Amino acid sequence: MTKIHFYFSLLISLSFVATDLLASTRVVYPGTETSTGKDSRNEYVIELLKLALSNYGDKYTLEQGAKGMHGLRQLYSVAEGSVDVSWGFTTEERESLLRPIRIPIDKGLIGWRIFLINKHDEQRFAKIQNLDDLKPLIAGQVHDWPDTAILKVNKLNLVATSTYLSTFPMLKKNRVDYFPRSIMEIWKELEEHSHYDLMVENTILINYPAAYYYFVNKDNPELAKDLEDALELMIKDGRFKEIFDHYHRERIERSNLKARRIFYLENPYLPKTAPLERSELWFHYPADSNS
Repeated sequence: MTKIHFYFSLLISLSFVATDLLASTRVVYPGTETSTGKDSRNEYVIELLKLALSNYGDKYTLEQGAKGMHGLRQLYSVAEGSVDVSWGFTTEERESLLRPIRIPIDKGLIGWRIFLINKHDEQRFAKIQNLDDLKPLIAGQVHDWPDTAILKVNKLNLVATSTYLSTFPMLKKNRVDYFPRSIMEIWKELEEHSHYDLMVENTILINYPAAYYYFVNKDNPELAKDLEDALELMIKDGRFKEIFDHYHRERIERSNLKARRIFYLENPYLPKTAPLERSELWFHYPADSNS
């Protein structure tokens, strides 16, 4: 081999090495639960995820996975490796299957619940004064959601529905009396499902300690550490609060917490590893509300 051929071959080899070093790591997150792609619940967590990984320049490239994947299936897909990162309500079982990033990306708002109800039931709910008054009424809850177990352990009456989307027509048809939704979810859901002619109940809030985390595969500690470090940096420099307020401040204010009776529930399924001691990570009532 001549020197010219040798140096040419070496140059080609180095170019492939450089390309490999510069190539982004693909990070796949779940598609929306609906086949149409319309699901407001994911807007904030996806935007926060994009912002967090953008701290690493071109190291990561985010891609949406297949649509139509339902809640728990999204998390199992991370364990199986078909999806790289997902998000959801934390439980000990989920943390045993996956690697959690223990920063509550919702600031605990997933445990602040108000109700979608039929408009003709407004006065019936307005008369409820305590948790015992609420217990005879039937909540609609998706069968594999962790908060379904929380309602059960607190002795609330419920019907376990097959999917998120199937719960709305059941409410409209009076097969359930109310659908408890987080204050960060309910207002967009009311708009998206306006054809069912529902309303947001005005007088009651149920609250339990809960956290929404990002989860990655147990065999991907690098992505987990990068996500955790990026979120911690964003908490310190104020970007986390900025994006949280952008998506949720108006929803919190619109929920008018000071006008509601708050019924506190126990959550025995919250892992002991939840960072409850870090006050800056959680929503605080009334300090963070409009009251």
